[in-house]
Amino acid sequence: MDEPVSGNIPAINLTLKVRDTAFTVSAIVNPTVAYTNELGNRISLSTAGMEWMIQPTFSEVFGTLKAEAIAYNADWRGAIGASIKLIDANGIEYDGSSTLAIFGDYRISKLPVTDKPFIWEQKVPGHFTMKRVIPVGVEKKGILWGQSLQYFNFNERPAAGDVNQDDVIDIRDVLAIQQAWNKNERASDINFDGVVNAKDMPYVVNNYLKQNSDAENPQAPVEQADGKTLQDILTELQISS
Repeated sequence: MDEPVSGNIPAINLTLKVRDTAFTVSAIVNPTVAYTNELGNRISLSTAGMEWMIQPTFSEVFGTLKAEAIAYNADWRGAIGASIKLIDANGIEYDGSSTLAIFGDYRISKLPVTDKPFIWEQKVPGHFTMKRVIPVGVEKKGILWGQSLQYFNFNERPAAGDVNQDDVIDIRDVLAIQQAWNKNERASDINFDGVVNAKDMPYVVNNYLKQNSDAENPQAPVEQADGKTLQDILTELQISS
């Protein structure tokens, strides 16, 4: 016969194991608990759940990519040719390009927990490469925890027009567009509409002679090449400036 018990007594020895397949900082356990009272009636508890705090073993960064010439509703998967990655202090790269979804959403997970910042790098054909230094991780009572960080800025987009991706928008980009005129060439199709045409050239014109401020030592822009200037090529393509 079972002996009756009363008061606060240890009843369960629980070991909780959490998979690291997804980032989380807590876990809820909802067991089914019942007891028999002194009258012999079996009574089930309506709730016996507990929430457990979990110290993440990794960090992750997620957000939404944007670029000057890319429409807000563009499909960023595959054909657009964009890349997004994080680089740690040791130069190890964590590429999240394969996670890119429609509208530019991305997620880079399984990042090491560290107090050193990462370099966030976005590349989009026809645009300047964008780089930012971001800290990932949270210190709590002297202990470093993994963090799920949302990182993006809707008001900050890389300038369009850098067709050859040399961190400067100049006559060499204009020539590249002219050579790809009326073709479906992704590098020169700045606005990603499937053809290189007069809709791509205004991005170069508006950002002409700009240097990428995110580049360490961008070269000086060139205004003339092959004996041609920007105006010469615009005239040849019958585009009014």
